[in-house]
This record gives sequence, C-alpha cells and structure tokens, in this order.
Amino acid sequence: MTEQVRPLEITTEEPDVEEVPGQNEADPSAEESVDGEAGVSGEEKTVEESTASEIENFPVINQMPELPTGCEITALTMVLQYYGYPADKTDMASGYLPTASADRYYGDDGRLYGTDMNEYFIGDPFTAGGIICGTGAIVTAADRYLDDQGSSMRALDVTGSSPEELYKRVSRGQPVIVWVTISMADRGSTQGWYTEDGEYVDWSTNCLLYTSPSPRDCS
Repeated sequence: MTEQVRPLEITTEEPDVEEVPGQNEADPSAEESVDGEAGVSGEEKTVEESTASEIENFPVINQMPELPTGCEITALTMVLQYYGYPADKTDMASGYLPTASADRYYGDDGRLYGTDMNEYFIGDPFTAGGIICGTGAIVTAADRYLDDQGSSMRALDVTGSSPEELYKRVSRGQPVIVWVTISMADRGSTQGWYTEDGEYVDWSTNCLLYTSPSPRDCS
C-alpha cells in the first residue's frame, strides 16, 4: 500500500483546520500550500495565480547540519520565506515547534504508549535521535509564528486531498508540504505506539515540499 499523502497549506481564510496528520529530510520538490497575502516588516506580498509548471525562485534551505531530523520544520520555514516572512529554521525549531519527550512505556494492557506524534515533534530535531512530527505540530508552529508576525494567515491541513487537487494548488503558485514515503516507495513496516486517548500513531514517512504540479513527481 502506498503511503497516503498528508498535505498542509497556509491560507488567509478564517482558520478552518480540517485534519492534520505526518522522517526526515526537507526536499523542495514536495508541498505546503498558501493562499493570499503575507506581510513582512509592515509590507505585504500578494501571491498571484500562475499556470507555470513549477514555482520559480522558491527558497531552498538545507536542513543539515543543524536539523538532522527536522525535515518538517525546515519545509515550513521554506514556505514562510516564500511568502515573504523572515523565518529561520533553527528559530522555528526551538521557538515555535511543539516538542515532546520520546519516552514510551508499556501499559497494563501490554500496549506501548507515547505522545501523539501528530501534535508534537517526538524527540529533538537538532539531534539524530529525533523521530518525527505530523501536520498538527506544523500547523501549531506556523500559527504561532504567524501570530507573532501579526499576520492573518493561518495554516490549514488539507489531508485527504487528491493528487490532482494538490497539483492545482501548485499550478496556482501555492507550495504544499506533504508527508510521503521516501522515494515514493510502497509503504513497508511502520513503527508506532498508542496515545493516552487510545489512538494508534505510526510513521514510515519523509516530509517534502511540492513546487511542481507534474504527476510524475508523485509517482
């Protein structure tokens, strides 16, 4: 079974966060989408619709060496910079990304329990021992940063979108952050645990940025 694409976007619409799900190397060929305007130092940048096959002049930031397991927050930083914000990947990781200990334990029911990786980065993205985070954590980081910038933009999880819907966003000049398997391979064995709410969370993914709407990039 191929890993479900889990996308995230930023929008100027009223916050209407849908689902937000999510290792680890940011790649400027995958996607987080943003609609509308973004302000920087009192200035505003309007993102116009485009029919280009690829978003041009997109900022590329290497997650290494500072964030060996910080692909998700690096991808978000690239998107924020694309919209004109002076975001820094290490500041985003240390000041805005919600994190939680990677400690896990076995309950009386014999199940392995830990923190919800959808809502927190598990471990430390500044170390090789960091694990992963899902869309909820990136939505939180984005909204915290945007609040500090005095922006009306908000992150919006668009999990469940079809590949065609994502391609349309990119063709309109909207980069989209996605969680996919490495090299888009079929999903193999996963690792995971239960949250205290009884939800099973697992991963076998990598975080990327789509900046080209070509279907072959997602094959």
